[in-house]
Amino acid sequence: MPQTGLIDARPADQAAQSTQVTPEEEISSDAADVGSSSTKDSKDTDRADSKKTETVANLQKQIARLQKQLAQAREQLTAIRGSNMDDEQKGTLAAALQVQIAMLNTTLMSLMMKLADAIANENGKILDETGGRLPPQT
Repeated sequence: MPQTGLIDARPADQAAQSTQVTPEEEISSDAADVGSSSTKDSKDTDRADSKKTETVANLQKQIARLQKQLAQAREQLTAIRGSNMDDEQKGTLAAALQVQIAMLNTTLMSLMMKLADAIANENGKILDETGGRLPPQT
């Protein structure tokens, strides 16, 4: 019987005896964490979309957090590809992580465009306040 996903095919008595976490189980749980965190971040981004103006500092924090999650997802993808799971499990986990990486990249690009807009708006306000002249550099 072929195994799909992360189903444990061992008999129930052997599965109950096993208390040690294998690297594959750890990787798959990390992959699930990435999936739930990126979904959470996309919801945060949707809420942020409803606000007209966001601060540059807030956007930079969000971008830094997303970049960290993206790096973790890429590390997990590399770990999955190098693991000793069967090809079907590797393919399933790798595909799921690739989808999460694509979602994180899309969200990251959106936030970077918002950051550019926020910086332009801030600079525009400064120019309006100073009559079109740049303020002295401190």
